[in-house]
Amino acid sequence: MRRPVWVLHVFVVGLALHNLVMAELWDAGVRGGALDVVASWKEALLALSLAVVWLGAWRTFRWRWCDVATLAYAAVVVIWALLPQSWLGGHATHRGVVVGARHDLVPVAAYFLGRGLALSEAELRRVGATILATASSNATTKTYELASGERKVETRRRRGCSLPVL
Repeated sequence: MRRPVWVLHVFVVGLALHNLVMAELWDAGVRGGALDVVASWKEALLALSLAVVWLGAWRTFRWRWCDVATLAYAAVVVIWALLPQSWLGGHATHRGVVVGARHDLVPVAAYFLGRGLALSEAELRRVGATILATASSNATTKTYELASGERKVETRRRRGCSLPVL
């Protein structure tokens, strides 16, 4: 099975569009659990690609000290999330603890996805080109928006919604 390098391109472009799509869905009246489900595309794609990569890579993986440090960090996050809030002097809800743990564990998963993919120089160049094209598109769109006097972003800022990158 081929390594899912295409996932990196989807992440680069998808994350650039994510805030815009979420803001549009919010404007369309999507709230609560439905918005959370749509927003979790990143974690679902990351989990799926991580599983695919590591099913083939775990036998040949060479551990480094930074891998062990990353796993130790993940273990601390999990233990901290499992400790009762009363022991920590906090008042987070169960949902807040889960969201916080997810926030801290997603970079760990992304790190191990990158380690498992072990990109070639040509693949790194293609991912770099995708990043440059996406950044150029975002900059061009934002420049046009500012030059044309588009005020939708300003309206969202006043309402406290996340700002689209575009």
